[in-house]
Amino acid sequence: MAKHTDIAEQLRTRLRTDEFPVGSTFPAVALITSEYGVSPTTAYRALKHLESLGEVRVGHGTATVVLSEPAPRDPDPHALLAEAREHLNRATALLDELADTLTRRHTEESRDGR
Repeated sequence: MAKHTDIAEQLRTRLRTDEFPVGSTFPAVALITSEYGVSPTTAYRALKHLESLGEVRVGHGTATVVLSEPAPRDPDPHALLAEAREHLNRATALLDELADTLTRRHTEESRDGR
């Protein structure tokens, strides 16, 4: 992975927290340069990569602004499992009901000679 892409992904991870709310300013090239030990060109390319993803708007002579919302927190796996079980139980009940209906119809049709 290119250095600027790696830095962009690290910055994107920080965007996914509450560290940088939508509309706030994002670290400038100079700060990224010193924080990650890279050249200004690499820092700028990382910001432009984030901009191409719609995460930030890179200002020219102005601040870089955060555009995207943080990602939702990972859901509780136990809650997801419980929800999946509930859906499965509802689906099973519907299939049972359908099977009963088809059996009744078949029985009625057989009795009526159809």
